[in-house]
Amino acid sequence: MAGYPMNQHPSVFNHHIPLYPTNPSVYSTLYPAYPGYPIFIPVPPPPPPLPQPISQPRRHTPSLNYLLYRFNRKQRRGVEWDMRYPLLSREAHPRSAPEIRVEDLRTPVSESMIRKMRIVFDHSDWEVNVKYDRAKSETVLVEDVFEELFLFLQSPIQENYWKSISASKRARLHNNRCNRLAQGRPSLRDIDTEIRFVDALEGTMFGGLTPIPGSTDWVVAYIPRKV
Repeated sequence: MAGYPMNQHPSVFNHHIPLYPTNPSVYSTLYPAYPGYPIFIPVPPPPPPLPQPISQPRRHTPSLNYLLYRFNRKQRRGVEWDMRYPLLSREAHPRSAPEIRVEDLRTPVSESMIRKMRIVFDHSDWEVNVKYDRAKSETVLVEDVFEELFLFLQSPIQENYWKSISASKRARLHNNRCNRLAQGRPSLRDIDTEIRFVDALEGTMFGGLTPIPGSTDWVVAYIPRKV
């Protein structure tokens, strides 16, 4: 093989020069950063987002049937109803015939489907729960509202309510009962001796239903009437 003998060629093999440093401290020496490269500065992570208030879904108040508004002959809405008597009765409309048909009463209370309604009264804890009649419709009808209101108002007042009112208000309830029976059927004057919820109202004319803001309940309004 042509070439220089190992003992005559001035190579690293002959002089035993180490290829790598044998001092371990060489490998742990810190060298200055090369000025041509940017120095990396760690950026702290962004702070966590602040908790946001949970937005409550806005309740939609359905528009009621025009029959459940306050009576207004010019706007052709509402029902002129004396709540002391059934809606379709002569006692309810002693002066004129009722301007309402049975077909109108069997219309839904709203364009949207309503399966139940809770009707309350001002300044009292009275409430009327109206539910749809599956045999008649899939939603609450206008006649369901009037029937439940009438049945509730014709119920005798409770004993705890009678004890909670003053003597002057008890006398006023007695007078309201006498006025109610005076315009009703004479045969009931001696039989109907009970004071009913309708006798405790300040007004007897139906004034429509008013929605309660932020709730699904409705307040029944009444129009004071001098009897």
